[in-house]
Formats: sequence, C-alpha cells, structure tokens
Amino acid sequence: MNFSPEEVKTEKIKSKEEPKKINRYRSKEGFVRTEIIRGIFEIDHLFPIVKSHGSFICGGYARYCMSPNQNPALPVDIDIYTPNEKIFEELKFYFIDKERLKVKHENKISITFHRPKEGKYAYHLPIQIIKPIKEGHIVTSFTNGDILQVLRSFDFTVIRCALIDQHIGYTDADFEHDEKEKIIRIKNIHCPVSSTLRCMKYSKRGYYLPPTQVVKLMVDWMDRDDDYRMKILDYIQKLNEYNITQEEIDELESLLNVD
Repeated sequence: MNFSPEEVKTEKIKSKEEPKKINRYRSKEGFVRTEIIRGIFEIDHLFPIVKSHGSFICGGYARYCMSPNQNPALPVDIDIYTPNEKIFEELKFYFIDKERLKVKHENKISITFHRPKEGKYAYHLPIQIIKPIKEGHIVTSFTNGDILQVLRSFDFTVIRCALIDQHIGYTDADFEHDEKEKIIRIKNIHCPVSSTLRCMKYSKRGYYLPPTQVVKLMVDWMDRDDDYRMKILDYIQKLNEYNITQEEIDELESLLNVD
C-alpha cells in the first residue's frame, strides 16, 4: 500500500503524540500459599515443637525460606509467634527446662535465646519467641490457629510470611514481586519512627525504599496527635544525650512498636 507524503507526515505526528504506556505493578491484597525452597533441614527438629504448641515461625526467617531470589538476604533470628500468654510461657520454659537454652535477652516484646556452641540448636539462627499482645496496630497473638491475624499487622510485604509446615507457607500477595525487586512496600505502620528504623535496617540489606513509601511515613507522622509526637520526641532527645549502642537502638525500636 502506498501513502502520500502528507499521509506519512500525519502518521509521524500522531505517533509522537501518543503517550508512552508504562506497565506498572499494581499492589494486591490478601495472602497466598507459597512453596518453601530452603532453610528447612536445619530446623527440622524445631517444627514438631512449634506445631505441638500451636505456634508458627513468621517474619524474616519465613521470608528467607520462601524467597524467590537465588541469594536472599539472611535473617538474624527465628521468630516464633504463639497464640496466647499460656502457650508462650509453656514454650518459653520448654526451651529453658528441656532444651537447656540460655536466655540472652527479654523485654516487653520478646525473649531471645543464646545460640549454643554445640548440639542441634548450634546449626541454625538463634530462637526468639514473640510475646502475644494486642495493642494499637500491633497484633502478635491469634485465635483458632489463624496466623493471618498476625501477618495482617506486619508492616512490610517482604516479611508478611509464615511457615505452615515443612513444604508450604503463607506470604503477602505482593511478596514474590517485592522480594524479587527488593522493594520495601509498607502496608501497616505501627509507629512512623520505628518503621523508619526498620526501613533503614532493610536498606542495609539491599532493599529499596521508594519515595511513595517515604511519603506514607511522613503522612502517618503528621496525622498523629501532638501528645504522641511530643512523647516520642522527648524520649529520643533524652536518648540522644548519651552514646547509644545498636542494642539500645533495637530496644528503642521494640518500645516504639507499641503505640
């Protein structure tokens, strides 16, 4: 088919005027069942203990087990979530009395055990049991075995993960995309200060915090009442008068997580 010079010129102008379409990823709601691909052999002895207490391994270690990346960022511990205070105490004393694990640290959020130098617990990350609470945006307890009650309160899509058994787990519907791209996508803000600290931690592990997510934190801070903001600022100012260690920063993060 032949075109006149005028028709060719018109077609070129139209082509220039057409906006370039960008296929952007659209965030999804909910959770999906995801295959576990690593990290199970070394905690094989731990699963029967956790399951017999009606509890779940969630967060960073679950992310590591289900990450689609060839070399995922390593977690720092194994977080276990229990349904209620009674089960928490039972599991805590099971590790202390029967497994002879030593307590490294305990605060209002969790209890962390030392990693022994020998035995089956020496070949995986330290165990940390999260205390079951429901305060503000924080939910670390659950009923009827529904661990999604807890995952919905987690902040980042890449840690909204739980191991169901040695083969399958739950992840946020955005997990596969965001973990592959190493994106920090915030779906729940406990406290804008603690969430910012957590963003900094994950940035050190190679994750990217998009400007849209930064704005979420800023808006959340401005939406808080004056009393809340002043309490946080006063507390941080007091801490700023001393040389703060990383452990103290972690402690501050734990305290800020309850609002």
